[in-house]
Amino acid sequence: MNVTIIPKTLGMAVLTLAIIAGFDVGLTESGRQLVVSVLHPQTEAPVRPEVLVVAANRADQLSVITTVEPRGYDVLLASNSKSGIQALGNATKQQLRIVVLDTTMPNSGAVLRRIKSAYPNARIIMVDRNHSAVYLARQLLNAIV
Repeated sequence: MNVTIIPKTLGMAVLTLAIIAGFDVGLTESGRQLVVSVLHPQTEAPVRPEVLVVAANRADQLSVITTVEPRGYDVLLASNSKSGIQALGNATKQQLRIVVLDTTMPNSGAVLRRIKSAYPNARIIMVDRNHSAVYLARQLLNAIV
């Protein structure tokens, strides 16, 4: 902890700058002086990689959540192609790593084209009605590594 004593007339300006710079600041008034204690810089939470699931099947969504969230991924869910395209707009460009796409959905081809053009580095796992939960989990674990 750093402690600085400054004239009261400059105190609010210094305090404002310290807060803008991202420091936790303690302030004590002492006569004509302010005692500013800089406790520590605030740190942002690390950005987590994202997985987008475009599937109407709730079991697929839960399978993805239980597989990737404990491994540090955020999961974005979309239950149809339209909401999948909207979710792509909300995804973080650098953080979207994996997309699980149900190819039996109407307009899944449009979602696939959007993924490939906007997120060329994202891994795409395509599923249909004949896949198993084990298959999906294995594909996710292979994509994470």
